Amino acid sequence: MAQDGNFKFVVTQDQPCPLADGQTGQLILRADIYAAKINADVEQAAVYVDLSESTVSAVTHVEGDATPSDMAWNNNQDQGYFVERIAVLVKATTQDGEQLELSQNSPQTTHERGTVASHVDYSIGADQAASIGFFGEEPTGSVTAGVHEGISWGNSYSKELQAFEVDNQSSDTEAAHYYNLTAHSHGRYDDWQSLIHNDITTIGIGHIDLVHAVDRGCVSNVPIASQAVFYLPRLTGEQHLTVEISITATFRRVWAETKDFLLGIEAHTDAIESTVSAAKVLYP
Repeated sequence: MAQDGNFKFVVTQDQPCPLADGQTGQLILRADIYAAKINADVEQAAVYVDLSESTVSAVTHVEGDATPSDMAWNNNQDQGYFVERIAVLVKATTQDGEQLELSQNSPQTTHERGTVASHVDYSIGADQAASIGFFGEEPTGSVTAGVHEGISWGNSYSKELQAFEVDNQSSDTEAAHYYNLTAHSHGRYDDWQSLIHNDITTIGIGHIDLVHAVDRGCVSNVPIASQAVFYLPRLTGEQHLTVEISITATFRRVWAETKDFLLGIEAHTDAIESTVSAAKVLYP
């Protein structure tokens, strides 16, 4: 029943973000949403959201072009714009404003870059006589479930996040996943000043980079690996549910110039923030 297309909804929303002449970022929100209500002794509701097809990119991709455009500034004194941070927020509410409980969400906080695993495994309505109904503008009725049956959602996959780590700051009612840039070509990225080469004595005598190059993993197609399952233990009446999703990206530029031996390097930065959001109403 978990794969029954009668209660799967696909939400699509794109947001271009002009960054500089010749460079436009892209936020692509793709959400698969499954929703069901369980009519047992007490009517309950559950919602599953998967964002595995969503991406953020600092450069524009043209369909059919294997080589995307590059950053507007990509040299040893100037890097930008690149993706510095992505914030993913997901929540579900009833029409009365009650927030559904966040039962499961993934990925969890990671402390190293590379492959990020995302996993949910959720079931409800098993081992109880229940009628499984579906949210949707055109309901198809209900499926009778007996003992050992119910709704089950399970999904596991991995994404390559070459330069990012995940910080999971979810609450009891909202999935909150922050994808933070933590690497550049010469070491760890903690903030924009990490890109500045501060040893003026080496400039021009063996080290010419004023600004370290960013990892290409923060320029093109940063993947989202977020999933969330929400649960409402008591659904009152024929209320509809609303799923709200937002993806916010911070794009960063860092540049520097030398003054003289005494004054050293003068560093500059600029940040542009853009959000793509969507709300899906699920009718009983």
